[in-house]
Amino acid sequence: MVLIVEDEMDVAFLVQTILSAHDITSLVASTREKALELLAGDKPDFALLDIWMGELGIQEFIAKLKNLAPNCKLVFMTADGVLGRKLAEEHNGKLIKKPFELTQLLEAVKD
Repeated sequence: MVLIVEDEMDVAFLVQTILSAHDITSLVASTREKALELLAGDKPDFALLDIWMGELGIQEFIAKLKNLAPNCKLVFMTADGVLGRKLAEEHNGKLIKKPFELTQLLEAVKD
């Protein structure tokens, strides 16, 4: 299962539709706080994270996510390649640079 944390709902639902078409289940959270609420029940294999969201900071969110779902792999989605690479390296995650290709998305959520 993939947790999509994206505040641009058109992007979130596009990603969810693509994953669904490839038999990958997903949940969408439009805020990091909502994502943490969803983690109380479901433990995703992957979290697709938009880096630039207005509320709870990305580092604080990652710490809370990893506490609730320690085996969850992180995939950062951003147009900011510099920060995205830094976060991916720091958290042993992957980076998908926006705009991304379908194949990049599908490759990022494979074990």
